[in-house]
Amino acid sequence: PGSFNPMHEGHERLGADAAALVGRPADAVLFELCVSNADKGAQPLEELRRRAEDVVGRGHRLLITRAALYVEKASLCRDCDFVVGYDTYRRIVDPKYYAPPGRSAARASEEE
Repeated sequence: PGSFNPMHEGHERLGADAAALVGRPADAVLFELCVSNADKGAQPLEELRRRAEDVVGRGHRLLITRAALYVEKASLCRDCDFVVGYDTYRRIVDPKYYAPPGRSAARASEEE
């Protein structure tokens, strides 16, 4: 998963290294681009198109989703291994994106 703005060698290397680590070929990597970022909101259609064309134009497979949170991505992409960069990892472990049952994430974050 990523914003791919722009898609670069670091994304490609991370995908290839992760695939090798789990014994899969590099062409098994599926990059994911989310229509709406959890922090920044929805991307304009033309911007999404540009990013998607960039990823696919470099010969990669791409999944475009509306899954802004990783809990949603995990539900959507069962049996997938996820590889993320450091900035995304920090968001995954940030409590503000999670809430106890019966409370909104925004309210839970405000109370922390």
